Amino acid sequence: MAVNSNSEPNLTEQEIARIWSEVLGIAPIGPGDRFSDLGGTSLAAESMIAMSRSRLPTSIAAADFVDDPTVAELAERLDSSHRARFTQRASACVKLQHGTRAPTVFCFAGAGSTSAYFVPLARALPAAISVYSLQAHGIESRALPTRTVVNAARRHVREVRAVQPHGPYLLLGHSFGGIVALEVARALEEAGEQVAELIMLDTVVDADASLKAWTEHDDSFVNEVYAVDTAVPTAGRIRSLGQRIGVHARLAGAGMLRYRLGTQKHVFWELAVRAQRRHHLRPWGGHATVLLTKHTREQREFWPSFLAGGSEIIDVPGDHLSMIANPEVLDILASKFV
Repeated sequence: MAVNSNSEPNLTEQEIARIWSEVLGIAPIGPGDRFSDLGGTSLAAESMIAMSRSRLPTSIAAADFVDDPTVAELAERLDSSHRARFTQRASACVKLQHGTRAPTVFCFAGAGSTSAYFVPLARALPAAISVYSLQAHGIESRALPTRTVVNAARRHVREVRAVQPHGPYLLLGHSFGGIVALEVARALEEAGEQVAELIMLDTVVDADASLKAWTEHDDSFVNEVYAVDTAVPTAGRIRSLGQRIGVHARLAGAGMLRYRLGTQKHVFWELAVRAQRRHHLRPWGGHATVLLTKHTREQREFWPSFLAGGSEIIDVPGDHLSMIANPEVLDILASKFV
């Protein structure tokens, strides 16, 4: 069952248009525009496809682009793929690379993101290293979502140990996924296992700082989905009763009802923000490496107080969404896992 009103904005079209605009440096881009007509080259198409991995729950594939579809045609293609996959039972633990030696790298996706985000990392690591990614339950196929960080960590621990029963473990989390990875690390150590490496990419300590940083970076969340006012605290940011009811209805159906691809991304983004806001972050006795982009520099002062075993804070280029595809970031990560 899909829950999509014809009056709702097509967020899939809008996200695709935004990606094309950033890649091509052209605005505005409408539903009827074609990439080639806008001057898009094969190299630009590769950049666009790579960017989609961090911006859409289902990334654009080269095959989707062969016949040069319009924005609207590509959006419908992706939404159709999402509809087909949503009814299929699928694990939230996705194998990105099958290696021949242990340990395995386990990656935890950020709010509203899927395992596709970590494809550049898997490609950058030697083929001998296995890479798995864990994403929110219900974001790609029908499943009850977890609504707290602790419950997400518990489910992911079972999935991690099904792949690798014992440590040492290599854990990496992006954004909200860093908070989940931290709780997974804590649970594994409490079970008597060793966590050899914990890396957090652009992870923030408090959800309100996260909301401010991410909504400023991604104005589609603010202006097109929830019509929020970022000048006021999160709890009061939805402007009308009707919009507030609509948000709660979509969140209540998350994971069980199928939404358009773009709406799905934002529903799971909001679920994660709310889960992090309710989460009590406790100090961890282990060591962690924290990579921060320009969007999260202010977090530098927070992490050392939470990481009793020490921390390495590294400023890296790129932005919150694109950092995983930055060669300098990939080199840093590869040095930790090789």
